Amino acid sequence: MIKQFLLVFVLCLTLAAPVWAAPKLVWDPNPAADVVTGYKVHSGAETGVYGDPIDVGNITEMNLDEVLYPMGGTYYFAVVAYDGSGNDSDISDELAWDRVAAENPTNL
Repeated sequence: MIKQFLLVFVLCLTLAAPVWAAPKLVWDPNPAADVVTGYKVHSGAETGVYGDPIDVGNITEMNLDEVLYPMGGTYYFAVVAYDGSGNDSDISDELAWDRVAAENPTNL
């Protein structure tokens, strides 16, 4: 069985001149890494209300696609780990991301 765990989220914005790179959702691995098969990212435009999870496999990050998460909205994320038998861990704390439309960067 997967142990309960706390995920730490970090939204990374990487600057690769002269264009902006896609932001990433990054979390700490489950401490029961020996039984974790992968992770599922839950997301939605309303707190606690998520669509179908995205299975990212056994990695601890996900690029935030601009089609799924367009400018001008607030998006909410939570992650679960799962094992080879399909058991999910408890859901992580939720992260809110305000994706505010901005002008193109200048003076780079």
